[in-house]
Amino acid sequence: MALELTGVARRYGDVRAVDGVDLTVPDGRTVALLGPSGCGKSTLLRLVAGLEPPDAGRIALDGRDLAGVPPQDRNVGMVFQDYALFPHLSVADNVAFGLVERRWSTERRRARVAELVERMGLTGTEGRRPHELSGGQQQRVALARALAPRPSLLLLDEPLSNLDRTLRDDLTRDLARLLSGLEVRAIHVTHDQDEAFRLADRVALMREGRIVQEGTPDRVVEEPRDAWAVRFLGLRELVPPTAARALGFDGPVLLRTERFVPAVDGQPFEVREAVRIGPEFELTLFAPAWGFDLRWRVRPRELGHDPRVGDVLHLAVPDAAWTPLGVPA
Repeated sequence: MALELTGVARRYGDVRAVDGVDLTVPDGRTVALLGPSGCGKSTLLRLVAGLEPPDAGRIALDGRDLAGVPPQDRNVGMVFQDYALFPHLSVADNVAFGLVERRWSTERRRARVAELVERMGLTGTEGRRPHELSGGQQQRVALARALAPRPSLLLLDEPLSNLDRTLRDDLTRDLARLLSGLEVRAIHVTHDQDEAFRLADRVALMREGRIVQEGTPDRVVEEPRDAWAVRFLGLRELVPPTAARALGFDGPVLLRTERFVPAVDGQPFEVREAVRIGPEFELTLFAPAWGFDLRWRVRPRELGHDPRVGDVLHLAVPDAAWTPLGVPA
């Protein structure tokens, strides 16, 4: 069984916020909607949740058409960007909120809350209020509250976007572990590539209301569809159009510099800039044979020395480093 979106669209005046989206989320899988701000990710999530009606298309969950079904009857759990915890309620009461609404018995509520509190690593916090919790604990409470009624689908609307990078990395790791253990299908909205690739089984790239590419994280990175995807994903290096034509390519091409390796008989590259980033150097190299600059990251031990401006490095460039792309948008 699955969540299935077919031709789903939503307009606001002349703006096509969601424009003919087709998407399937199989049981037990997490799909990341990845794209820049304003591309329609959160709007699509709201359509699935029933918070807004689509103007066209069909949304079905386990074969049930959700047209006209109110949010509370969709069996969907949602975690918002700001967590939306009730400040006057304790952790236990926040987790139990949806169960009270669904009129679970007191005994069943207590058992379910105890199960989730333990599973989320919240033991000992049951009586605290949200303002007494860390950001990570608040995230876990929000997730526990969404999962409490045993939803058929979990929706996560950029729940990590308001956190600093260090905390976000830690919580992404925790969330990935939780999702893999819960075996619940989920849609995770984010504009952060690393977050999407760490959390999701499949990644759907969104641009201007449309899904422009969808596949496993490895497939999306290894086979970006066009130049826009390359730029958005931060892949290296998009070869300048004039140089690409001079090299015999009909369209844009991605040069995967991470596949370069030092070799005595390799092609010469001149180091124009060398910046240390942690254990690596990010180098700006000039390729005389191609006539353009490119970036390459390397650890000094791979070269046998710290690279310096003016050095000439000899690197082997395998055929697999060149990836032709679709027509740039």
